[in-house]
Formats: sequence, structure tokens, C-alpha cells
Amino acid sequence: MEEKIDGIVSLLTASQQTQQLSNTEITRPPVEEQIASSHTAPVMHGSTNDDQSSPYVQPSSHSPAELFPGLSVTIAEADRHIQTYRERIMPHFPFVPLSPKTSAFEMLTHRRLLFWTIMAMTAPQGPAVQHSFKAWFREWIADHMVKRKEKRLEILQAILIHVAWYAHEPDLAFCDSRC
Repeated sequence: MEEKIDGIVSLLTASQQTQQLSNTEITRPPVEEQIASSHTAPVMHGSTNDDQSSPYVQPSSHSPAELFPGLSVTIAEADRHIQTYRERIMPHFPFVPLSPKTSAFEMLTHRRLLFWTIMAMTAPQGPAVQHSFKAWFREWIADHMVKRKEKRLEILQAILIHVAWYAHEPDLAFCDSRC
């Protein structure tokens, strides 16, 4: 338990140092390279095996990105859900801030786990989809944190949102009927 806490503290410290040093513009490789090398691609059609086995289809504002059947959003819908998160939920989750400049497409491209966690929190869905998301989330965390030993701020933020939302969902007075 202490090792996990030390790891989280180290991750937060490293993130703060990175933010302090990032006064200069960071150049990113083209989106296609990031998609090809990313381990956080959405898993299509319920598969929770190796993320790279699923073809990534670049969504448009009208074609949906789908994590599994029942949880899919278009970029336009995702932008609305992210705005809902910023306005109604983020004040209660200050540990996971989102810049007003961050778009849904950018999150889907670069921070997919956080994107899907926020979508699961803010998009209306039934109990079966919520259960499927919880199972997918646990498998993703087990695969990426336990097996692959990944340590990233995005993972910590997604875990914080997931635990806070699903542990206290009925008690959250700031969000009427799923935001």
C-alpha cells in the first residue's frame, strides 16, 4: 500500500515539475503516429484484449467513436459532455482540471482513458452500459497499470473520477439526473 502511495506521489511530483518546465511549446508527432503508438486506443465492440488489435477509426462530428456497444459519442456530442464536465462537475473535481481550449477530439486522440471516463460520467446511459464500463475500466487498469506498469497522470485522474463518481453517484447533488 505504501509503495502505491509513493508511486502516486512520485507521479504527481513529476507532473508538477513537468508543468513548471513546460513554459516552451512542446511539439507533438503527427496524430497518425500517436494513434499508431498509443496503448490507450478505445476498445471496439466489447473487446478488452490488446488495445492495438482494434482498428482506430478517426471519428467525425457525425460518425461516433465507440468504446463498446452502448457507449458511443460523436465529437459534437463529446464536446457538449466535456463542457458539462467543465461547468457542472469540474468545480467538485478540482484534481482533474480541463483547459477551456481542450477539445473532445484532442482528448480522444491524446488522453483516451480520461476521455472515456468523462463520457461515462456525463453521457446518459442505462445500468447495463454502466456495468459494462465498470468492467472495461477495471480490465484496462489491470492491463496498463499492473501488467504494463504504466504510470501517467491521466491514469491517476481517470481513477480519481471513476472512484469518486461510481462510489458516490447517488449522493452527488450537483448533477441532476446524469448532468
